[in-house]
Amino acid sequence: MKKMMNMKNGLSILLFLTLSFAGFAQETEVAKALQPYVDSGEAPGFVTLLAAKDNILQINTVGYADVAAKTPMKEDTLFWIASSSKPFAAAAAMILVDEGKINLDESIATYLPEFRDLKVAVKNDDGTILLKKPAKLPTVRQCLSHTGGWSFLSPYMERFGIDSLPPTRAAGTYAMMFLNYEPGSQYVYSNIGINIGSAVVERISGQPFDEFMKKRIFEPLGMKETTYVPTSEQVGRIAKSYRYDNEKKSLQETKIHFLTYPLDDPHIRYAEAGGGIFSTAPEIVRFFQMLANDGEFQEKRILSAKSVEEMRTKQTGNLDASYGLGLGLFGDFYGHGGAYGNDAVIHKPTGLIAIYMVQVAGVPKQGEAKQQYQKAVLKDMEKFK
Repeated sequence: MKKMMNMKNGLSILLFLTLSFAGFAQETEVAKALQPYVDSGEAPGFVTLLAAKDNILQINTVGYADVAAKTPMKEDTLFWIASSSKPFAAAAAMILVDEGKINLDESIATYLPEFRDLKVAVKNDDGTILLKKPAKLPTVRQCLSHTGGWSFLSPYMERFGIDSLPPTRAAGTYAMMFLNYEPGSQYVYSNIGINIGSAVVERISGQPFDEFMKKRIFEPLGMKETTYVPTSEQVGRIAKSYRYDNEKKSLQETKIHFLTYPLDDPHIRYAEAGGGIFSTAPEIVRFFQMLANDGEFQEKRILSAKSVEEMRTKQTGNLDASYGLGLGLFGDFYGHGGAYGNDAVIHKPTGLIAIYMVQVAGVPKQGEAKQQYQKAVLKDMEKFK
């Protein structure tokens, strides 16, 4: 396929991208780096995208959305983006911060009174566990930066799926849990904390979280395909999920073990802020372009520049982690990855955005493939700096 994109400074760049299925030569550095993993059968396929703040520079589609059917990856192939959903949840909370309805440093019990009696587990010298009142209850800021004191998932989520309860009801189950450590004392990656943030958004806005997201983020950004519960038509365009079988040395189609099936049933599936979004690369990039443009997209302001800066500022102090509000911080880059391999990052000095979509778990060389992608995308970025 061939695309011509114009840089804002008037420079016209012709990018020759070849047909987007396995077996054909690919001309971008990224496509050349990823094709071998499709050819070896270690990965099904990829959709990658490189963008500036205002336009898409290149899209690569490599391999298959369905390996058995030989269905090629396409630009509009949908993916479960997993934890790359977290920046969206943080942005929702920051919209209400901008409106003066949420204070990041208020206790979550201010907005969700069911957390007033929260306890923290303290291990005694004899190995017994004592539950006591924490020195301070977790704040909204701590929930959005993985320092609130919770584990990764709740027992309910592990048993029934991360998407099996709507946000406010899910928060009720978290309120019955105990904290594993004093708020602010450790960084422990946690869907629970992010989900509590979404319950605060739901309670304060008076809207279901998915409706708030649709009206305040997805629709203003023109993200028509982006959703927590895909339609039956969309399900047909979701890239198949795979797990690598070490004994058979091949990819095996699988369900995403975090989610409830069928994926298009709105009666049993709900918006899960920590990892529930389905979308396409060309839509996901719109959200990250908004962040790169300090909260604005195509003359529509979603967030204040102050709130975006807060999101990409380190919130974890001296703890052994570098995390903002719903965003990982990696030197000159910020963004978020997710289970089954996807990733989205912004290069802060230039505003260039790199989106990496794949739907596979357990591949021995998955880390290697991503490293090769990262090296290649840096080379492609050099063309546009």
